[in-house]
Amino acid sequence: MPTLDRLSRVRRGDDERGAGESGKTDDDSPPLHLADADVAHRDFPGLTADHDLVIAHRLAHDEPWPADRVVTVALLEEPLDIALPADHPLARRSELRASDLVDERWVSVHAGFPLAGVLDHLSAHVGRPLEVAHRINEFSVTAEIVRAGAAVAVMPRTTTTPLAVDGLVLRPLADLTLVRHVDALARPDALAYAAVRRVLSVLRSVSARAASASPGPDSA
Repeated sequence: MPTLDRLSRVRRGDDERGAGESGKTDDDSPPLHLADADVAHRDFPGLTADHDLVIAHRLAHDEPWPADRVVTVALLEEPLDIALPADHPLARRSELRASDLVDERWVSVHAGFPLAGVLDHLSAHVGRPLEVAHRINEFSVTAEIVRAGAAVAVMPRTTTTPLAVDGLVLRPLADLTLVRHVDALARPDALAYAAVRRVLSVLRSVSARAASASPGPDSA
């Protein structure tokens, strides 16, 4: 994974600002400890009590992160696409309209989690409820369900592009803009440490490269 590779080089001290310029490594760099936490939108800021940096995501209409508790650094504004099995009739189109999807079965995340509001937004747009057949918070599992033809789903375009293979395609909506915001959250005191700022800089760089390299949703 490119992000983990870049972060490992921060630990060794030979990222772009390390050995590439000075030929020296920073043996005093603290070790990196990564953790995955599956939490609801409201609980992301609380994770900064135990972690120097928290990568969080939210929908555009969600409440912003509390400025009195955390510093927010924007990493990525990521389009959300519709994931379809490659043999689905709608997969032949380069883009879709919300009304095309009203009779589909859906995979959604659990209530309260950041992407749960997407289907509510879609339902309001088409004027009728959508059928949620499964609630799964893991994109890789969702991809398998879609690939098998059991449902369709909303998935982030940039970070789930590697999943859009082997019978799964991503298609954008033409009549509704769907995006999620991916941010880094930190306690103000954590950013006083050079090591934390260095990792944050790498995260911003990796996110910018991922956004610029992301293929079009109809490239599959």
